[in-house]
Amino acid sequence: STLQWGRREVRGGLGRVRERGSDSKREIVNTENIDLNRVTPVTVPIISNIVPKQEVVIEQLTVNNHKSDEYAERLTYRHGNVSNNDNTETEDQETKKSYRTYKMNIKKLKGEVSSQLVTKENQLEMVAKAVTMLHHLPYKQQLAMKDVKHKEVVGRLKQQKKIAGQVKCSPSRILASPVTEQYRLKDQFNVMTDIQGQLAVGFFVGGKRDGVVCVEPSTIRVIKDTHKQVASLYQEFIRQSTLSTNLYLGESMGGLKGNWGEIMVRSNYKGEIMVKIHFSQMELQEEELDKQKKKLVDFFTKSGLPIVSLYLAVEDDKTVRNCLLLGEKTVTEVLKGVPMLLGPDTFCQVNPACAETLLGLVAKKVNYSSSKTLLDLCCGAGFYSLHLASMFRGCVGVDMVDTGHATKSAEMNHLDNCTFLKGRVQAVMPQLVGDMKVLGGGISAVLNPGRSGVHYRVIQELRRLPLLDTLVYVSCQPEDSQVFYNMMDLMAPDKKGTPAKMETNPFSLVEAIPVDMFPHTHHCEHVFVFRR
Repeated sequence: STLQWGRREVRGGLGRVRERGSDSKREIVNTENIDLNRVTPVTVPIISNIVPKQEVVIEQLTVNNHKSDEYAERLTYRHGNVSNNDNTETEDQETKKSYRTYKMNIKKLKGEVSSQLVTKENQLEMVAKAVTMLHHLPYKQQLAMKDVKHKEVVGRLKQQKKIAGQVKCSPSRILASPVTEQYRLKDQFNVMTDIQGQLAVGFFVGGKRDGVVCVEPSTIRVIKDTHKQVASLYQEFIRQSTLSTNLYLGESMGGLKGNWGEIMVRSNYKGEIMVKIHFSQMELQEEELDKQKKKLVDFFTKSGLPIVSLYLAVEDDKTVRNCLLLGEKTVTEVLKGVPMLLGPDTFCQVNPACAETLLGLVAKKVNYSSSKTLLDLCCGAGFYSLHLASMFRGCVGVDMVDTGHATKSAEMNHLDNCTFLKGRVQAVMPQLVGDMKVLGGGISAVLNPGRSGVHYRVIQELRRLPLLDTLVYVSCQPEDSQVFYNMMDLMAPDKKGTPAKMETNPFSLVEAIPVDMFPHTHHCEHVFVFRR
């Protein structure tokens, strides 16, 4: 994709590996016929035709007060052990005490689900406990528990001698979600047999000891009724299908392999629904596959549900290809008046009301200027770029999946200063950093990775960008070791013996604010503001 900021031109390179979504390591390709054997890696300039920095007057946007894992592999870090700082000993002790309470509460709740035998009578309550662990607690109590978790993360950072003095804030109070019921715009449902041995579509409950069963989502309060209806419809379809259902749970759990797999349901502000069903082709011939596609389309068309897009993700030995069977390639979501195109694999925040709260917070903290560039890393649908573009000279978004949709969204919103690149962030960053240095001007960044953070090289490259003065790191799982060390690496001093030309200035953590994007669950978004 190519967009110009005046005479400045931005180009994106090729990337074909999935970064968000499921844990599958298989490639995701579009519905067009592509001979992968003829595709060769091409190195192209990310930013070319660069001119020196110039003042650009842009009308500012008024903003009121974002996993699947990003990468399949995990990186082993080598850092020192946790140690106490004498100046914060009392605070550290309070943090440890509060965190034990939070950790013990979550462990207890998980233990209750895993140890209790699933029966016909209790299955609906069991699945509600498994998916929405805190649903039985008053919302204020849920917020208090998440506040404790957030306090522990900041407290743990303060305990690190390596970054002593770089954590310059106390944890802020959590921002509540405006909506707590039926807020999810996207859901992924599994397939398996239920407690009575019938095929079911819903969520897994149970474990190795007593076995795993699938329970329908009817009692889960955060899921929209229309999504539950689609799950029920698909359940009816696979029960009467002549093809088998994939009951394989991996090497440790076993199970029979089959054709019909999990289903994704996504809806937008108008209630329009997109559906994607996973299908393992196995030994099935193309002629028979076409017949199954037609049966699926006919079945869903007769449902009366507002399904405007239906995909079949067909898996063969080498790839998973998204085949559009019905309707449009995308659905349009609108947040704070800005339309965004979403494909079947596009990442976007699942709680739209709370996403607006998150957007307002990031807009306040990102240190914007009409002479600066915004780096939107792990951008997904382009949420931050599309909303904040008028506050910056230009925006560059990077993600593994569906950046083409983000580009079209920018065009739809008449934004000529947004560019979206497809590729692994750590693969794109070195050249992007080099081009940013030539381009000149200040830089701010938003980093919103999957649950396991980013590769350490991304952090290294960000530190080597002297024009970058503000980084907003958004994480839904800051307790993950990789995310924790991402933040450590942002603030740690250079290693001894670092060549002068490689020296960098560390960041300081100046604010840490939790945002409850996922009411009734033990998850939450955490916004960490780093400056230097």
